[in-house]
Amino acid sequence: MSKNKQTKHNENLRLCKDELAAAQENRDQKQIATASASLGLALFQVFKTVEGLRYFAEALKIAQELDDLKLQVHCLGMKALAFQAVG
Repeated sequence: MSKNKQTKHNENLRLCKDELAAAQENRDQKQIATASASLGLALFQVFKTVEGLRYFAEALKIAQELDDLKLQVHCLGMKALAFQAVG
């Protein structure tokens, strides 16, 4: 991976962590699930797949608890993109 691409992925990772922290602070479950899925993808992009899978699992768990089918599909779609990224 080029240095420029690595820098971009690291910046995206930082932004995703900030987004998740803000969602947790607001206690917005739907936003927490969305941010967790985004963070999962960002972690895959820097090859931290085990950690990324934990965030995908948390996102899907929340989506299922909310009984939000669209959110579940979104989380699973992000997970599929993550596997493509490292594929």
